[in-house]
Amino acid sequence: MGDRVVVRPSSLNRFVYCPVYVFLDHYLRAKPPLLHRLRLFLGRIYHWLAERRLRRSGYTCERELEAKMDGVILVGRADGLRINGDTAHIIEVKSGRAPRHPYSRLSPYPMRVYTNDLVQAIAYAYLVKTNYPVKTVVITIKYRDHEETFTYDPLFEAYLGIVLELYRKMVVDKVIIEPFYHSPKKCRSCQYKQTCIQLGLINKKLEWIDPAKAALTR
Repeated sequence: MGDRVVVRPSSLNRFVYCPVYVFLDHYLRAKPPLLHRLRLFLGRIYHWLAERRLRRSGYTCERELEAKMDGVILVGRADGLRINGDTAHIIEVKSGRAPRHPYSRLSPYPMRVYTNDLVQAIAYAYLVKTNYPVKTVVITIKYRDHEETFTYDPLFEAYLGIVLELYRKMVVDKVIIEPFYHSPKKCRSCQYKQTCIQLGLINKKLEWIDPAKAALTR
């Protein structure tokens, strides 16, 4: 039971955004800065309004789903779900803006979608695929200024498996995973910046893997 690992897709989003943040947050639980908390509050309001619009369009926000992959239990639900025959369509709403250009960093396919949002969406797709008798899962990630629609496929599933392996390694082995990419901007606003500096984690080479490349070898 000690090695039981349960994770929500939203936590995978944060993990891909910065594994060090998730590790430190798990053990330190520092209070986020006021501006960060305000953004979270506004984001919840935006999601609540978006879910109401989705329901009026025929999408449901059903019970939470559960599925297991590579020793990790996924639990969660997408913002919107609609099933038509053997095809499921899920929508994940984001309150921010999309990348200006196709984002190929650590992604199996170049799309105008941030990598952390992509991982969250394909985790929801895996939950739907596992819990419903469907053959195809179509995913839409909807930003304020752009939306991207694509189909869940075996490469996405392999990609998700790599990310889950890394997450499980962090939890079970208590290993700090190297950030998938470094961004001075996200470090500046992080409540754990000083802790990272004190531990010598900023710009330090830790264990690192490109999940997109690893997925291709599966």
